Amino acid sequence: MNEYIQWLSEISNLVYKITSNNGAYLLNLGYLKVEEQARALPIPYLIWDKINFYLNQEIVWNYGAGVACKNYLSPRNEKILWYVKNTEEYTFNLDAIRDPDVKYPNSKKNGKLRAKTLGKNPSDVWQIAKVTSGANRSAQERTEHPAQFPEDLVYRMIMGFTNENEWILDPFLGSATTAVVALKNKRNCIGFEINPNYCEMAKRRILETELTLKASEAILF
Repeated sequence: MNEYIQWLSEISNLVYKITSNNGAYLLNLGYLKVEEQARALPIPYLIWDKINFYLNQEIVWNYGAGVACKNYLSPRNEKILWYVKNTEEYTFNLDAIRDPDVKYPNSKKNGKLRAKTLGKNPSDVWQIAKVTSGANRSAQERTEHPAQFPEDLVYRMIMGFTNENEWILDPFLGSATTAVVALKNKRNCIGFEINPNYCEMAKRRILETELTLKASEAILF
């Protein structure tokens, strides 16, 4: 466990060195079992103070599907630590990620509508469905990757914490969801992946996305 935390800290601090002044570092972490001490210890509790970035906020990703448990509560969340490099100048595009599901859209104060036209602040708890698998329930974006991020989750991070034409780095590219969402939203992306099968998967998804975007542009013009 200590070796893993040290390894992750080193990677995070290398990322810090190349992050722009207004940039963010979004770190998704799960849980670890500690013998005779914890069934599911949140990794953020072990690493948050070992990274050079400033921890701006913890985001809780909540989802419905998951493992059903009998002797303890079924896990239905993951943590995303939102780090920034400069506490005074970091990028935060709230209007780009507002939640249109406003409970009282017609609420007024002094005769004026209180609700924002674009929607409400999505808060630090994001209810976004996982990429489902299995017969008759597999998500359309499903690939062979066993731990695929949903595009909706990556979309909110990219739109909320980056600007058009900026560069996004994904040190663990996997199935290339980060790259795909970046391309769709006029961002650039660099990703690293050491698994040859995932590299082929990523290449295929990126090429398919580029072809779809070019076809859309051809129709528009």
